[in-house]
Amino acid sequence: MTWCLQVWANSYEGESPSKIINKMTEANIEFEEKMINELLELLVAAHNNTRMKENRGYKPSEMVRKKSVDKMPTIVPASSNAAAILKDAAPQLEAMGVPVDLNGNTDVIQTTMFPIGLNGEPIRVEKKIYPNDPCPCGSGKKYKKCCGKNN
Repeated sequence: MTWCLQVWANSYEGESPSKIINKMTEANIEFEEKMINELLELLVAAHNNTRMKENRGYKPSEMVRKKSVDKMPTIVPASSNAAAILKDAAPQLEAMGVPVDLNGNTDVIQTTMFPIGLNGEPIRVEKKIYPNDPCPCGSGKKYKKCCGKNN
């Protein structure tokens, strides 16, 4: 009976079923294979349905239900380099259920390019700028600390 209470107390403290079995083995409590499988099923069921301190009073089975794919945080890049890396990894992340928003915190600015030189015709293009990119004004600061501060 004392081992039953000890098993429950260990499960309540968040100890995994395998650690509980190891403690029983250290105490020279031996089981046949069929009994150990039944005991493991009971321990896993008890572990998954016991309110635990480290889960703030929730059961592990409740925690699994709380973590739904809909509530996964959206990954948003903070710089152009991060956006390039995320663009390559986006299909894999989305396959795992992690949403990726490559345009979430970008500002679009107008830039002018002179591909032929200053005497050539200018080309106006839009450029995405992320918060951690260098500011296009040339101050040397990050965009979020300079021109992007008010956005």
